[in-house]
Amino acid sequence: MSFMPFESRTFPDMQILETFVYYDCPRLFTAADAIGRTYLVVDVGEAQEAGVKVGQDWVLAPVDEEMLRLLKASIVTVRRAFDYPCGTCLLRIRSYINSKNIEEWVFPTEISDEDMPEEGVYLGAAAEPRPDLF
Repeated sequence: MSFMPFESRTFPDMQILETFVYYDCPRLFTAADAIGRTYLVVDVGEAQEAGVKVGQDWVLAPVDEEMLRLLKASIVTVRRAFDYPCGTCLLRIRSYINSKNIEEWVFPTEISDEDMPEEGVYLGAAAEPRPDLF
């Protein structure tokens, strides 16, 4: 296991389990919290204010063993895991460069389409680092 590319007050001991897309840092990966719950984590882009990068935005979707199996077998898309998370909500984290992160639980409908993985992207297809998936 390795450490997260951001800090989380909600999950301070979360660690990466498996990385599927890596470009300068993990961009799509699974992670586990301190009690063993698993999340699919995606980098949804740079956080900007007045056109200046101030951080990075991340979305975490709770997933169970069955969803992970379906994702790895390319039976369901990455997008489906975020549209239908186990537990109904997603955790959105805005990781700021020079200040505290903002963390909020949101419904999938509160995340814009352009901030989510494209339809038709399968986890099994991400065998090599692919920055063009998002």
